Amino acid sequence: MFRNLFVLIAIVVLAMLARRFLTASSSSKPVSSKDENTVQCDECRAYIAENQAIESQGKHFCSQKHLQAWQQRQ
Repeated sequence: MFRNLFVLIAIVVLAMLARRFLTASSSSKPVSSKDENTVQCDECRAYIAENQAIESQGKHFCSQKHLQAWQQRQ
């Protein structure tokens, strides 16, 4: 009887530790993109942080290469 009680207590403790570990690791993620403004690259359609985008003529680009490709087509 004590053996079954010990096993049950051990399972409950392990479950609590696992939940605490998983909750702590998910809350320590870096700031997500929803917390900062994002824009879409007009060349490849990828979303990037607005402060990292290259802006030209009201358009946003993720790299200088994509800006040049867009300019060549215009």
